[in-house]
Amino acid sequence: PLAVHVDPREPVVTRDHDEDTGAPIDGTLDYSPDVGKTFATQTGLSVSYQLTGRELFVRATITSNKPPQNPSSESPLQQAWTQPFGWRTRLSNAK
Repeated sequence: PLAVHVDPREPVVTRDHDEDTGAPIDGTLDYSPDVGKTFATQTGLSVSYQLTGRELFVRATITSNKPPQNPSSESPLQQAWTQPFGWRTRLSNAK
């Protein structure tokens, strides 16, 4: 499973540049409507998601209750994302 634990005592690490929005780029493949689909929503400092095997990959979005240092129109709260998880298993099972 993908498991995430947040330590509320740790300082927040921010980046000084925009993250990839996941939006299609002109000239690339069309994305499935399932890209960006929410599989589960959980609250707490420790959460997990058990992959079903039907996902290409999953990634967690962690949302704080604090406002961001550099606000954007996307979220009024601090956010972080995991790297894609599960794609290696999916790829090896496809062989």
